[in-house]
Amino acid sequence: MSISAEYAEEHKSSPAVLCCRAEEGIVLTNHNLEDPEIFDDLVDQGLLKLDGCLTIGEVLGGKLLKTSDSLTPLTKDLVEVTAEAGDPAK
Repeated sequence: MSISAEYAEEHKSSPAVLCCRAEEGIVLTNHNLEDPEIFDDLVDQGLLKLDGCLTIGEVLGGKLLKTSDSLTPLTKDLVEVTAEAGDPAK
């Protein structure tokens, strides 16, 4: 289930994971992101790995580089992060 803009702001340092399938080229918004509150259970069950996952703050406003399925952790190879999306290097 996607998250609200307010919730995304409150959890901007949490891992960014897609809530639903998303097509290459879209600009990522809170509507594309899963609630981070469910991640602990998924990681414990071996259903989700968050290694190398960008944060919500880093991906918001970024462009998805490859069509991806739900519950895909967003990593540097999947997201073109922009300065507006919170890229700390810019």
